[in-house]
Amino acid sequence: MNVQGGAIYASSTGTVYVYSSYFEANRSTSTGSAANSGGGGAIYLGANTTKKGRIEDCTFVGNVSANLGGAIHFQTNATPIVNSSFSKNIAAFGGGAISVYGAATTGINLDIFNSLFYANEARGTATTWAGGAIFLRDYSSAQIVNNTFYANKAVNAGAGVFQANNDANLNGNSGVIKSGIYNSIFHDNAANTFADIRTVGANSMIVKNTLTQTFGVDGVDDNILGVNPAFESVDDTNAGFLRLSSTSRAINVAETSFLNDTITTDLQGKNRIIYDFLDLGAYEYDGTLDNLVAFQVAENSPAGTAVGRLTSNIGGALRWQVLSGNTGDSFAVNSATGDITVAKSTLLDFETTKVFRLRVSVTNGTVSNVFTAFVVVENVMEDPATPILSNKDRDEVRSYFPRLEGKAEPLSTVYIYMDKQLTAYTAQTDSRGNWSVKFTEQIAPGVHSFYIITENSLGRSNASAEVSANFILYPGVVVPNNILTPNNDGKNDVWIVAHLPLMYPKNQVTVYDKSGKVVFQKSDYQNDWDGTYNGAPLNTGTYYYHINIGTGLKPIKGTLTILRGR
Repeated sequence: MNVQGGAIYASSTGTVYVYSSYFEANRSTSTGSAANSGGGGAIYLGANTTKKGRIEDCTFVGNVSANLGGAIHFQTNATPIVNSSFSKNIAAFGGGAISVYGAATTGINLDIFNSLFYANEARGTATTWAGGAIFLRDYSSAQIVNNTFYANKAVNAGAGVFQANNDANLNGNSGVIKSGIYNSIFHDNAANTFADIRTVGANSMIVKNTLTQTFGVDGVDDNILGVNPAFESVDDTNAGFLRLSSTSRAINVAETSFLNDTITTDLQGKNRIIYDFLDLGAYEYDGTLDNLVAFQVAENSPAGTAVGRLTSNIGGALRWQVLSGNTGDSFAVNSATGDITVAKSTLLDFETTKVFRLRVSVTNGTVSNVFTAFVVVENVMEDPATPILSNKDRDEVRSYFPRLEGKAEPLSTVYIYMDKQLTAYTAQTDSRGNWSVKFTEQIAPGVHSFYIITENSLGRSNASAEVSANFILYPGVVVPNNILTPNNDGKNDVWIVAHLPLMYPKNQVTVYDKSGKVVFQKSDYQNDWDGTYNGAPLNTGTYYYHINIGTGLKPIKGTLTILRGR
């Protein structure tokens, strides 16, 4: 029994690793109602806002805090929690299992993965104390992924998770980090108000792909509301306690991208993904699955493309209906036959949506069934969009240096063709498919056309459509203005060197005063100098310019008069 951290007390900056440990019936006797007065029935962690360290494969049972955090209190600490179990822990105020409090200047963002919260209790009666399982106090946030919350209690609110107002800057100047709950299960939690999740303040919590009893709207953000998760057992002495049964709606409906890719097993030590798709909660279902329905369709498949046929063994004349998950009505489902076809080709985009989870109902008038059908979008090499000449004006480019950009298959190599011949120029598309390239060698004047072909592990694309333009230079020669009157009247407020940026983009401009001191120098000058030096206006007088327009080309020299008060 300690004042803070009944088993472990770490208050100063450092890194804490706790693996495969069991904490039972430890007590923290720290009392008081201030948020920073601590607690932590088993562990108190302070002064470490990084995500270093680890609490993994640990069990916390029956620990008690006379203040905050029945099992763990994080005081400006963000040590991640992975594959751990919290049951029957008690906090006199807030956070039956875990309480988190950050500093106003830094804040913390805690990660909690693959963990179980069962029958934890927050006994605080004031509105400032809550969170039967997790209490996120001011300046704190958490990313809560693939956790199960069952039978937790709070006298006040948020028997599962309570998020207090976190509208102070978190992590320095990066702004507010919203808490997120993903791929989790909330069931049979009890509080005076908001049994599952409660947020206070302007910054609402993000909740996606989560099954709740009372929080949210069914079908929005792929959440499931008011559905029994169909646990194999709710008896904590049973080997199937809070594991998913074969009929659970939580099977195969989680979003894999939310889970840290270093986590490969569930709370029981079994593979985290078994039937190609991730399950909700801390446990992955590994039994026989008779109603797994999955189809595959290539992205951009035309409307009318057959995807698959839904079937059922309930017999009789069946009627099919999609209840949710059909984003933008991407698919059509024949109510009589169960045939699924593509309805909107443009919405089948692998880069936007990799898997559609269709919640489907079937009935024969007497018996009904609801299940999830998965439509996996297959990534294919898409033909690139027509490249854009970014320095094109109508049908002309007044330069001999093309600048091209566009959209193509993400993470691909872009090959540039000019006048149907492969050039030495290539580009790489980013994760969104954007690319750009700028020619560094002059091309000959006249009309030129461009197209691209892309290539990656999916294959090689067809050629894009062509873009063309007439490449010319401005008539005449570079003409530097010899007067500068920066008085904001719209005339000669900046120094104009006519035709320089487009004719000679590799230029370098230098301006000297009478003593030879450099008062301005810039490469690729864009006609934007306003007669200042280090932010202060230069005096009225005569100055001298030297414009280097390229290797082997004669520089342009002359004088420039700056007039003030004109």
